[in-house]
Amino acid sequence: MNQHPRENQNFMDSKTLLAIVLSGVLFMGWNSYLKNKYNMDQPKTAVEKSAVNSDESTVSQDNDDAAVSSETAVTNGGQDATAAATVVETSHAETLISFEDEYWSFDISSKGMGVKNLRLKKYYNRDKEPKEIGTDHGLLPFATTLTGRSKPLDFDLKKVGDLAYVGTAEVLGNIITKTITIDSKTYSFDTKISVSTPNENFIGVKTYMAEPLKDTSGGGFLDLNRFDIQSFFISYGSSEDIEVINKEEPQVNSYTSVASVSVGEQYFAQAFVDKSDVLPDAKTQVDTKSNTALAMIDYPLINKNKDFNIAYVAYMGPKSLDLLDSVNETLTSIIDFGFFSFIAKPLLHLLHWFHDMIGNWGFAIILMTLVVRLLVFPLHMSSFKSMKNMSKLSPLIKEINEKYKDDPQTKNIKLMEVYKENKINPIGGCLPMLLQLPVFFALYQVLGQSIELYQAPFIFWIEDLSLKDPYYVLPVLMGITMFLQMRLTPSTMDEMQKKVMSFMPIMFTVFMLSLPSGLTLYIFISGLFGIIQQYMIKDRNDAASATAK
Repeated sequence: MNQHPRENQNFMDSKTLLAIVLSGVLFMGWNSYLKNKYNMDQPKTAVEKSAVNSDESTVSQDNDDAAVSSETAVTNGGQDATAAATVVETSHAETLISFEDEYWSFDISSKGMGVKNLRLKKYYNRDKEPKEIGTDHGLLPFATTLTGRSKPLDFDLKKVGDLAYVGTAEVLGNIITKTITIDSKTYSFDTKISVSTPNENFIGVKTYMAEPLKDTSGGGFLDLNRFDIQSFFISYGSSEDIEVINKEEPQVNSYTSVASVSVGEQYFAQAFVDKSDVLPDAKTQVDTKSNTALAMIDYPLINKNKDFNIAYVAYMGPKSLDLLDSVNETLTSIIDFGFFSFIAKPLLHLLHWFHDMIGNWGFAIILMTLVVRLLVFPLHMSSFKSMKNMSKLSPLIKEINEKYKDDPQTKNIKLMEVYKENKINPIGGCLPMLLQLPVFFALYQVLGQSIELYQAPFIFWIEDLSLKDPYYVLPVLMGITMFLQMRLTPSTMDEMQKKVMSFMPIMFTVFMLSLPSGLTLYIFISGLFGIIQQYMIKDRNDAASATAK
């Protein structure tokens, strides 16, 4: 999720060098912001963070009894869980009811009415097999149990309609009814759970989301480019958090007043959205022993004198902005468009618009790139003119630097007099470039996170815009365009600065090797169009100079 500024490729001016340094500082600051946000290094309001130790719970079915010890403490609203802990665990044979249509296939298990064997028919994994979401062992996604109970409830399942299923379970005199209504077009389930006149043994219900841990570890510098990560998203109170999941690092975090929770990877997720009068509590857990990422949503009993009724929406599907918005607006936040999401979302809609016209995501990226370059052209032209003027003053600036090299204060005064006399803003060359960085950051996130590019072919050897270029053609072409732009840009740099800057195309080419080819395509086309703009501006300035003479 790291971004790198390259929206405008002007590199041969000393002020541009300052722009690059500032851009690098901004880039590092951006990474630091993301790390602080996603790794949750700082304490958060309404969040209780607990350390994981050797006694922490495991989520496998064989170790459910151990899971109770840590899970019951998540949020019981201060109520005594002793009664619930006295439940006698009994084993029942699992029964399954299968569902299948054009969108997906899955089984509803009698164990908590969890979802098992879910496969998406319109999406495939990297091995060209139907995409699977969730886990089929241990705690199943959206399985339900009682607060304080170690194993999922055993429901008596019944199909009550083409898309509706009801289960009933009896525990210590309490009848728990769970109803699921399927909406395949939005990959979601409307879920209701009720308990009529709960007795003293009932303190609440709990629902799980479970996902196998993925190996997303990378290596060294190139690991900064990876989008393929797992993460939790939690919306609670007035806050939102993203927890990046590390397969090698156990973690447990607790939240109160939760509106939505998700666990997923780059392009797919399972998510929960509350629809009840009372907001639940939640705990997220990375269990390295069972190799599972687990989210637990706990609804405590608030009023013992009333029936217990809760409702929520369960989602298991692609991280599509339109799909998630159709389920619930809050779910759109599970797609991490970064700090500049207010720019990223309109750009994604623009990308959709072009795709609807031409039917190819690669060409849609090219058209969107041209639109973006045209929009920032005034900034580009302003930057070029400023550097051109600075280039004309280069001999005078060099003379002042040499003459007052031992008197920095006088040197700065003389330089400012030169700038003022010639009506030149010394930062005029780099400021327009910096103003373009938010657009680049937004596009970086859009093209790296959008499910639309997942397994979308372009032309020739580019068979998947969400994967890196298998032959590294686009990164090399991007490096060439960057070099050409450097040659076309006015320069006031000395020889040492030029030598340093000559390595920039190589560095950026290496940086782009592992990025999605859709993103590399954007940067290459942007650079190519930038060269055309450079020639146009240069010809116009040359013509104007000739006329003036």
